[in-house]
Amino acid sequence: MKNKSVVFFVCMLMITTGVIPVSSTISQNDEKKSSPLEIPNSHIIENIPYVNQGDSYYCPYASITMIFQYYGINTSLFEVLFNSGVGYSIGYKITKPCFGFAGYIMSQGYKDRQFLANIYGLKYSYWKCDDKSLSEDSKWQLYWTCIKENISKDIPVATWVWMDELPYYKNQSIDHEILLVGYNETNNSVCVHDSYVNFYNASISGTYIYIPIDCIKKSQNFLFDKYLFEIFEKTANSPLSKKEAFELAHSRNIQRMKGDANVYDKDFIKTELGIHIFGVYALKFIQHSYKMRNILLRNLMGKITGIDKIRLLANYSWWNYYEKHNMSQYLIENADLYANAKYEADMLENESNNWFFLYYKNIELSSIPIFRIPAQLSVVKEIRNTLDVIISIEKDIITNHLINKVRANGNTQYVGGSGPGNYTKIQDAIDHSSDRDIVFVYDDSSPYYENLIIDKQISLIGEDKETTIIDGTRSDSVIYILKDNVSIASFTVQNGSRDDYRRAGIEIYSCNNRIIGNIITNNLNGIHSLFAGVLNNEGNNTFIDNIVIANDLDAFCFHNSHNLIQHNLIENNEGGIELWINSIGNTIEKNNFINNTYNAILCYSSFNRWKNNYWDDWIGLKNPLMKLCPKVIVKKIILYNKIRFIPWFNFDWHPAQEPYTIT
Repeated sequence: MKNKSVVFFVCMLMITTGVIPVSSTISQNDEKKSSPLEIPNSHIIENIPYVNQGDSYYCPYASITMIFQYYGINTSLFEVLFNSGVGYSIGYKITKPCFGFAGYIMSQGYKDRQFLANIYGLKYSYWKCDDKSLSEDSKWQLYWTCIKENISKDIPVATWVWMDELPYYKNQSIDHEILLVGYNETNNSVCVHDSYVNFYNASISGTYIYIPIDCIKKSQNFLFDKYLFEIFEKTANSPLSKKEAFELAHSRNIQRMKGDANVYDKDFIKTELGIHIFGVYALKFIQHSYKMRNILLRNLMGKITGIDKIRLLANYSWWNYYEKHNMSQYLIENADLYANAKYEADMLENESNNWFFLYYKNIELSSIPIFRIPAQLSVVKEIRNTLDVIISIEKDIITNHLINKVRANGNTQYVGGSGPGNYTKIQDAIDHSSDRDIVFVYDDSSPYYENLIIDKQISLIGEDKETTIIDGTRSDSVIYILKDNVSIASFTVQNGSRDDYRRAGIEIYSCNNRIIGNIITNNLNGIHSLFAGVLNNEGNNTFIDNIVIANDLDAFCFHNSHNLIQHNLIENNEGGIELWINSIGNTIEKNNFINNTYNAILCYSSFNRWKNNYWDDWIGLKNPLMKLCPKVIVKKIILYNKIRFIPWFNFDWHPAQEPYTIT
């Protein structure tokens, strides 16, 4: 189809992944019992629509889209791709460094097909002959008999073939799914719909093509999994509405993007492909695996096998580019189904462009002679940085979906602005809100001179973080969070009280909160997260993309555990991050620590994970010979009211060499 220089690899990949996982096998005797009806010598299923897959590997999805349309379901190829999880799915196999398995591979398992069947009100099943006691000829006869039986009942059959065995293809050594729609044993022919052939050769319509039955039979000799087909059957159930189907599929897709293994077909993916890492986690592993030793190993294997192993990495980048672009188009065309479709479409298109950049960077990498290591290192650095952008985009999509999910489940209260019923004070809107509501604050009446108490599960969202200002007038903490599951985004939070060590821009006494994209400045502490209760030191709070600058004491101070502090600018504070008693298991990654009196100190805190932060006091920045050294975070204890430093440390093993762009 495409990139024929890597046909061998793609063949093995598609052979492996073009298989619906088998949870049971059918013996020959069982099949005879289930086929009591006499099968006619010929039959054709009429009026089956045609779907062109274009220049893609979408044949498994185009074939079943034809089935759905034949059953009168109003759907399209892009909708089926979206509902399957394509464009939101990726996997990583540890034994294949740098390589990411694209969504079209990860989304065609039994569980994925069953999900489609439920959406469209159909029944899904697959057939595979696993009886090893049977001869090849017996397996073929059993397989062919089952196909004829289904077709004779007007049930189209999707099956896999080897493209070179079809008479209208040349030099296409790869497996391919087609739709069988008829047969005639008198003249030894089978009738097919082929979703790719019209793109391959415009003179062939792709519909109702008669080919010898022997083409299907000979194809089985080249397939990794032989004698396998899948069908969908009509039921008394009606398809879900477009909106219901979209909401189910979209929620599932976001979970796939997050890396939730439970929404993938784990049996298929882990058993057939050996993949155990998914979504954003897979992207992180891919990024981490782009190391010179892996690139050199791939180059060496390429020399041995004659297959350009680096060029294969370009291919996976191309697949991801194509999928993201297609799903962006789908969201734009169906903006009426999702309030934030335009934003997500733009993000996917942005991600698509970055995958396209990776495609060319991998091609560039494959063209560099193996002995030019500095040139390869430069390209590898660009690739890793681009993957960092891709990871950030996917995290933004996930976070944005979470916020919109909250919005969908509640009402919106408005503060400022000129709309009817808008509140003048933020606290009034909070007091009149309910759990899951949004309090949206316009910047028209900013600054808001208030000290807020949030005691409900709400999302407090500002119009713009630079112009929507909450000023505490130095009379108390600017915001108290007393309830779990609160979100705060897009504010400037400033001028909290200095009269107590606990006071802060945001003072938290609860769990599972999200503080995202704020400016927190000119307070005693920027954010102070304390115990949620006497017996509860859990935090599980998330702090992402905040600018925490010019606070008198700490930017972040924690007395609770398992918080995520990610991609924040921590600058010009007395302290960067201070982790106190029982604050354990926190993740601090990809933050900028710049011009603080001290960047991080541990007080009785352990088991924290520091990763890829930028530290302006890291020894590796001052001495190039020390770039392999980690950043050391010192632990201290307090004895007799005095701070004592002891030799107990945490480490950031891979500090960033340049600050992140955080705006």
